[in-house]
Amino acid sequence: MRHGSHTPLAGIGGMAKKILVVEDDLLNRMYLSDSLRNQGFDVCEVDDGDHVLEAARSFAPDLVTMDINIPHVSGTSLIRALKREGIAIVMISHDLHDVFDLSDRISV
Repeated sequence: MRHGSHTPLAGIGGMAKKILVVEDDLLNRMYLSDSLRNQGFDVCEVDDGDHVLEAARSFAPDLVTMDINIPHVSGTSLIRALKREGIAIVMISHDLHDVFDLSDRISV
């Protein structure tokens, strides 16, 4: 888990917009995280499913971008758990069928 930021954007009440990036592929994770940081977002990175919920609770993100094919944990169970926490989620996959299949199963 890597956490850091540049100058954060002001959000509601002056709070920084925090994004949890869940991606197991190093290059994809670095590209997305660096792009978000360059726009002023406070970013925390997670590279495996075992640490997503812990990171979400400690970092308290405004948004989670999540590779739905993350190792060690079911993408469906993680998304359900994050939804129960009231966290907005953007699902990422290289296969559009994965997104439609998962969204049908979790009632997005």
